[in-house]
Amino acid sequence: MQNHRNKALRLSALTALAIAIFGLTGMNQPVLATEDPITAADNIHFLPNTADQDPGDFVFTGFGPSTVLLVGVNLVGPDADITFRLTATSGLTPAYGYTFVPQLRSISFTGTQSDVNSSLATLLISTGVNGGPFTLRVSAAVNQPNTYFNPINEHFYRYVSSPNITWVNARSSAQVQTFNGATGYLVNIMSEDENDFVANHINAQNIWIGASDLATEGNWNWMDGPEAGINFWQGTARGSSPSGTSWFSHWAINQPDNSNGIEHFAATNWRGTLGQWNDLAVNGASLIMGYLAEFDGGATGFTDFFSGELSAVIGYPPSNVNVQPGDEEVTVTWDAPEDVTTTRYTVTASPDGASCSVTGSSPTGNTCTVSGLNAGTEYTFTVTAFYTDGSTSIVSSSATPTTSPSTSSPSTTSNINSTTSPAVLPVTGSNDSGRGSVIAFWLLVAGVGIITLVRCRRGPIWSA
Repeated sequence: MQNHRNKALRLSALTALAIAIFGLTGMNQPVLATEDPITAADNIHFLPNTADQDPGDFVFTGFGPSTVLLVGVNLVGPDADITFRLTATSGLTPAYGYTFVPQLRSISFTGTQSDVNSSLATLLISTGVNGGPFTLRVSAAVNQPNTYFNPINEHFYRYVSSPNITWVNARSSAQVQTFNGATGYLVNIMSEDENDFVANHINAQNIWIGASDLATEGNWNWMDGPEAGINFWQGTARGSSPSGTSWFSHWAINQPDNSNGIEHFAATNWRGTLGQWNDLAVNGASLIMGYLAEFDGGATGFTDFFSGELSAVIGYPPSNVNVQPGDEEVTVTWDAPEDVTTTRYTVTASPDGASCSVTGSSPTGNTCTVSGLNAGTEYTFTVTAFYTDGSTSIVSSSATPTTSPSTSSPSTTSNINSTTSPAVLPVTGSNDSGRGSVIAFWLLVAGVGIITLVRCRRGPIWSA
C-alpha cells in the first residue's frame, strides 16, 4: 500500500462558529480554517489475514492549538475480524468506558488537534480471513462537558445531572438542549449497539429515557426525536414488540410491571444494572439522578462536526500474471483477484504509459494487449483491478516486444503469483538493473521438442 494520495473528505456542512452556539462560559472555541478541516487517504486495498497495515493519515487542520476535540474512530462493516490500533496515544484521554487496547473496532477520546493528528498517524489496520469492502471513519467536534460521542451512529449524548427530576420535566428540559445546531430529546435507544453505548460509555445511572406508555397502558412509545411515535413494546414483562415488528427493547427481568397501576415512564442503568430498563411512576423520581439528552444531526448534519472516511477493500491482487511479447505489442493475461468482484481492469506499460482496458471479470484467463510499444525496449506492466470500493494492482516482470513476427526474438514469458506478492498501488517498473530475462530455446533431440531456460542479464535479446 504505497503512493497514498490525500483527498479532502467532509461529510457535514461547515459553518462559522460563535460562542452563542455553545452557551458555555469559558469553553475554548475552535479556530476554523477556510479549507476542509479533515483529510483522509484515497480508497485503497488491504491484504486479508494481515496485521498492522497502514491506511494512510487522517489529518485535522481547522482547529486552534488549545481547542480540545472529541474524536471518534470507527470501523463500518460486517466483518468483525477487522480491527485497528493506535500505536501512539500521548496527550489523549479515552472517553468514559473506552481504553486504548491493542485491537479496536471503535473508540472515542479527547485531545488537542496536534495530539490527535500525531496519534492518527500511527493508526494501523489488521484484517481477518474474510475479504470484501469496509469503511474506516474518523470524526471530531469540539469537546463539551458531560457530552459523549457514539462513533457507531455518530450521535451525541449529554448527561444532565438533576436528582429527583420528574420524567415530564426531564422531557421538557431535554427539548431545549442544543448541540452544534441540533435540538435534543430524551434518548431513544434503538439497537443493541446503542444500548451498550448508553450502558458502558455514559457515566450515569438511574436516568430517564424517552419512552412512555402514559397515553395507553402497555403501549410503550418513543415520544420525541426522529423515532417519535414508534410503538416498540406492548404489554408488561411478558409482552413483545407489536405483531409484525422487531423493535429493540431491553427491559430488566419482570419489567415493565406497571406496579400499582401507575408506572408509565422508562429509565435505564437502573440501580447499578447497566443497560437494563425499568418502568417508574411519577414519584419514582426520588431515585432518579438525571436524564440523557440525545442529538441527531439528521439530514442537515451538525454545524461543527467533521468526518472523513476511507473506503477500502480486503482481497488479493490479480494473480498468475503473464506477459507474451509480440510485434510492437505485448499481450498480458491474469486471473481475477480473490474475494472481490471487479468491474474493470487496466494494464499500463512502463516506460511510456501505453495502456489497455477491459470491463468485467472472469475467474481465469483475462487478457489485454498493449499496442504501440517500441521494439527492443524492455517494459513492465501494471495490472490494476477496480471494484466498487477501491482497487489493487500488481506489477509483472519485464518483457521486450519484437519488430515483426518473422524476425522476432525468442518469446519472453513471466509469471507472478499473488500469494507471495504485496498489494501495491500502481508504480513504474523495477529499477533493478540486474534483473534478467528468461529466454526459451527449442532444440530437436530425437524428434522431441525440449525447452531450455537460460537466464541472461538485461541487454539486447539474441537468438540462436
